[in-house]
Amino acid sequence: MKKRAIIVLTLCGLFLFYKYIAQLFPSLIGSELMQSHGYDGVMLAIMASSYYYSYTFMQIIAGLVIDRFAIRLPMFIAIFTISLMILVFANTNNFYLMCLSRALMGMGASFATVLYMKCAALYTTPKTFGLISSLLATATMLGAACGSAPGGLLFTQFGWQEGLRMVALFGFIMAFMVLAYQKSQTTEGNQTETRMKLENIKDVLVKKDNWLLLLYSGLTFSPVAILGGLWGTPFLMTKYSLTAANASFFLSIMFIGHAVGSPLWALLSAKLGRKKELMHIANVVAFLAIVSIIYGHFSYSASIALFFIFGFAVGCFMLSFELCREMNAFYIMGLAVAFINSGEGLIGSFVEPFIGYMLDMSKVGPAFTLANYQSALFILPCCFILSSLTLVFIKRSRAVVELKEFARA
Repeated sequence: MKKRAIIVLTLCGLFLFYKYIAQLFPSLIGSELMQSHGYDGVMLAIMASSYYYSYTFMQIIAGLVIDRFAIRLPMFIAIFTISLMILVFANTNNFYLMCLSRALMGMGASFATVLYMKCAALYTTPKTFGLISSLLATATMLGAACGSAPGGLLFTQFGWQEGLRMVALFGFIMAFMVLAYQKSQTTEGNQTETRMKLENIKDVLVKKDNWLLLLYSGLTFSPVAILGGLWGTPFLMTKYSLTAANASFFLSIMFIGHAVGSPLWALLSAKLGRKKELMHIANVVAFLAIVSIIYGHFSYSASIALFFIFGFAVGCFMLSFELCREMNAFYIMGLAVAFINSGEGLIGSFVEPFIGYMLDMSKVGPAFTLANYQSALFILPCCFILSSLTLVFIKRSRAVVELKEFARA
C-alpha cells in the first residue's frame, strides 16, 4: 500500500477513534447527571440518543458529500464540530442545550465511518478490502475502550466537566492535523465519477439487500453501542457493586474483543468465502454471551471473559460492509456505506429510550435495581434473533460476479 494511502487511512482511523469517545462518554457521567440535574431514565436516554437521531439523518448527506467532494475540508469541519460541541456540553447545565450539543456531535460523527470506508475502497483492491475495512472496527473499538476505562479514570480524577474539556482539546488538535497533513484531492489514482445523480441514489435505495444490510448492521451492533453508550456502566455498577471507573473496565474489555475479532473474522471469511454462515455463527455466540452477561451469575474473571467473547462475536458484523462492497457500484460506495451504517443510529435511537422507559416503568424505589435492568435489557438478546432473520433474506447479487471478474483482471 502506498505511503499516501497509509497516511489517509491513519487520519480516518483517528477520526473513528475520537468519534467513539464522543459517542460513549454519557455512560460514564449518567449517574452524576441524574443526581445533580434530577434527570430520570427517559430524559437521560433522550439526551444521549440525540446523538443517534442526527447521526442517522446525516448518514446519507455525508455519503453524498464525500462521493462528490474531496475529504479534507469535510473531515476538518466534522472533527471541529464534535470538539466544539463537547466543549459546549461541558460548560452548560441546560438540558435542551445538552441535547442540541449531542445532536451536533452526531452530525459531525456521521462522516467518520463513511470517510474510512470510502478511502478503503479507493486505496485497496477487492482482495484486500475486507481486511482493511475490518480495521475500521479496530480503530473505533480502541477509541471506545479509551472512552470507557481510561475515560472513567479521567472523569474521576478531574471531574466530568474538566475531563470533557481535555477531550475537546484533543479533538481540536486532531482537526488541525487534518488540515496540515491531508491533501485536498480524494484520490491520486483511481478516477471515478464524483458527480452524484438521482439515478445513483435510487440505485442504493431501491435495492432490497441494502435495506436488509442496514437492519442487520443496526440490530447486531446496537447492543454494543447501548451497553457502552449509556446503560452498561450503571447496570454493572448495580450488579457487581462497582464504581463507575471499575465498571467501565468491563466495557473496555468488550471493545477490545471487538477490535480483535473484526480483522480475524475478515481473515476467516477471506479463507472460507462463507460470509453469511460466519455471521450466523457469530450471532449465536453473541446471543449466548449477552444472555449470560445480563442474567447469569459468574465470577469477576468469568464475566470479563464473557464481555470479551461478546465483543469478539459482534466484530463479525463488519462483514456486512464487504457484502455492501460486492453489491453496489464503486462510484457510489460512500452513499451505500452511509446508508447501511445508518442502521446503528436508527436502531439505537429507538432501543435506548425504550430501555429507559422500561426502567422507569419497573422502578419502585429511589434507584434502579438489578431486576429493573434485567427486565429492561431483554431487548438486547432479541436484537441478535432479529439480526439472523434478516440475514436469511440477503441474496448474493450479480455485483459479486462482476467484482470477481474485476479482481482477476
